[in-house]
Amino acid sequence: MKFSNLVKLKRTKKNMTLQKLAEVADISSSYISRIENDPTKSPSAESVFKIAKALDISIEDIQDCFGVGLKESDENSSLNLVKQTDYVLIKQAEELMINIANNKEKYDDGIKKLLDITEMLKKPQVKVICYSKEVEYVVNIRFYDSNIVFLVKEILSKAIGGIIRVVNGYFLEYYLEYESQENYCHDLEEFMVKINDFNENGDCDLDLEELSEYLEKIHY
Repeated sequence: MKFSNLVKLKRTKKNMTLQKLAEVADISSSYISRIENDPTKSPSAESVFKIAKALDISIEDIQDCFGVGLKESDENSSLNLVKQTDYVLIKQAEELMINIANNKEKYDDGIKKLLDITEMLKKPQVKVICYSKEVEYVVNIRFYDSNIVFLVKEILSKAIGGIIRVVNGYFLEYYLEYESQENYCHDLEEFMVKINDFNENGDCDLDLEELSEYLEKIHY
């Protein structure tokens, strides 16, 4: 079912007028009307989720509307939400670029909207840091995911021990906690290779299967 039809159906079932939905979702009634009556209209991700919340539309229903087949289980609904939001934003950006190419959108306005979309797509990087007075090990993760962070912390705890902390944000450089420390800093993919090498050399016996399978599942 198209999102436009789903919105109209849910609104009718709830006996909700356009004006009432506009009030609850904090979106203009004329904009909602255009969504309902123009199946080709690509609403913004923010609007999709405001309307979905107001009408109790599930993430699964939104997936179906936009043709996205996600297989994550219910406990990963926050991951689904991020993926779905990204999908809607990317589709919106595609439409904008087509409109710019066909002179249906003013160039400067279109570029500004594209920049706004890329800003919404941006996600904070994460560092998982494991350190003691002898060694500091830093694993760079491209974006925050609670399951990845948990599994990396678990591996570091078993492999190295010491104190573990998680830092979110964008980083230019990183300073050692202690001057005498050995320092290792790896992206997550490189970290997985290094730990696997340790396993094969008999230096440690760590189970990487769960993390490997999860990274593959979310197409990290």
